[in-house]
Amino acid sequence: MGPVDAVAVRPTLRPQAVGELLDAAMGLLKERPRAVLTVTAVFVLPTQLLAAFVQRDVLSSASFSEIFNDPTLAGSTTSSANTGLVFLAGLLPSMVLPFVAGALGRLVAAWQAGGEVSTGAALGAAGRKWWALLLAWLLTHLAEGVALLAFLFPAVLLMALWQVAAPAIVVEDLGPIRGLRRSQRLAGTRFWPVVLAVLAAGFVHYVLNAMLPFVFQLVAQALGADGGWIVLGVGGAVTNLVTTAFLAGFAVVLYLDLRVRSEGLDLQLEADRHFAGP
Repeated sequence: MGPVDAVAVRPTLRPQAVGELLDAAMGLLKERPRAVLTVTAVFVLPTQLLAAFVQRDVLSSASFSEIFNDPTLAGSTTSSANTGLVFLAGLLPSMVLPFVAGALGRLVAAWQAGGEVSTGAALGAAGRKWWALLLAWLLTHLAEGVALLAFLFPAVLLMALWQVAAPAIVVEDLGPIRGLRRSQRLAGTRFWPVVLAVLAAGFVHYVLNAMLPFVFQLVAQALGADGGWIVLGVGGAVTNLVTTAFLAGFAVVLYLDLRVRSEGLDLQLEADRHFAGP
């Protein structure tokens, strides 16, 4: 796609309400599905294939009526031998989210500046910061885990403070600690609205994650253990492509919104485009 396409889908750079942020996150997926889904698929599909293979045994231990009444059975397993692998499979989608958010942040930053970056270059930018993204993710989840031991509320507050760390790390070429501090400074300028926005995005993610895989789960149960796990894998991949792209896109648009509000990013980019000439 050329520069005209990039301008056509440039996310609005102005202060946005919570509903507008959620709509903008979905808008990235709707307007540039090839770029967004390609970036997301590179990280999501391998983890979903592993999860589907590990969870295949559930189809031989749960009846159709049990899965109909409790669809979460289609994503669980009763084999104690696979407990560690199941835990890892459940953890991987969370682990790849900052990589998707970082790569999408690189893409959207280029679109905002009126340019164009290939998906390969965006993936490369996130790949070069893999250690910072992974360490920031680890520190974030360790802190949230400690907060959960006390109450749920502090964990939500930490999640809001560090929501935009991944795009900040890749776009601004930061290390893990500086990325977390950068996110904290940006979110701190509008802390409670950010908390509300993060809770709203979490609710949208919950609804999508509950509704999208349902048909795949029923088809998988009808096929049984031999081939049903493949259908579960497809359903999980489709679901996680959408939900991961949404959450990563939300982190990116929130990052931009906070920079617009606290740093005048919209005015800075407009000035850059003006003085750069045609």
